[in-house]
Amino acid sequence: MNEDHDNLVSVYLGTDITAKVLKEYLSEMEIPSVLKSERNSSIDRTGDCEVYIAEHDVEKAKSMIAEFKQKNP
Repeated sequence: MNEDHDNLVSVYLGTDITAKVLKEYLSEMEIPSVLKSERNSSIDRTGDCEVYIAEHDVEKAKSMIAEFKQKNP
């Protein structure tokens, strides 16, 4: 993903674990993604994590992300 030319869009916010699973699903669809974790401390291993993808990939990933969100609220 060329971040200089692609606007990144947040497509998911959840735990680190579920965000990593979504990242793997996106990778299988050949959609690069970036994770941004918001851990409160080194002890907290399950903080919130956002998944970002390039704006031009949103339409391609839309149905898979919607299904993932339904299974992982």
